Amino acid sequence: MKDLKIYDVRYLKGDSSFLLDDGKTSILYDSGFGFTGYKVAENIRAILADRELDYIFLTHSHYDHALGSA
Repeated sequence: MKDLKIYDVRYLKGDSSFLLDDGKTSILYDSGFGFTGYKVAENIRAILADRELDYIFLTHSHYDHALGSA
């Protein structure tokens, strides 16, 4: 796990979206506000390039943690 990187992929302060990536597997930890979802997706795409997002882990259902995945 020494190659694990954590990226802040939030679009706005107060949002909650972080990407965990070890080069093989990528996990989105919370997806943020619903209205920032597209910008968060752009931030993820910029990091992963041609790779797919493997998992989404939502900690709970509050709007600032989960609605970006809707």
